[in-house]
Amino acid sequence: MNLEMTADQVAQLGKIWGNAFLSSLSVEELLEHYDRQKILSQLKPQERLAGLKPQDILTQLKPQERLAGLKPQELDELQEYLKKREQKKEN
Repeated sequence: MNLEMTADQVAQLGKIWGNAFLSSLSVEELLEHYDRQKILSQLKPQERLAGLKPQDILTQLKPQERLAGLKPQELDELQEYLKKREQKKEN
């Protein structure tokens, strides 16, 4: 039996088969086919950091990078916190 299909029908059938095949792969197998930078470029910064603890993120930054963008009032609050912490250490 011969089956005649248009180019659009062949493309549509290919997508269906492709989706069926891809859905059978594990996440690890699927990710092997893509560059990590391309995957990450598709995510918003909040999505990239989701699930990470603040200390895990901050360890990647230098101290001056951690403080960049803080307002003067926030820097004052930080200094006050550090003073109190230092006093606790001395006692």
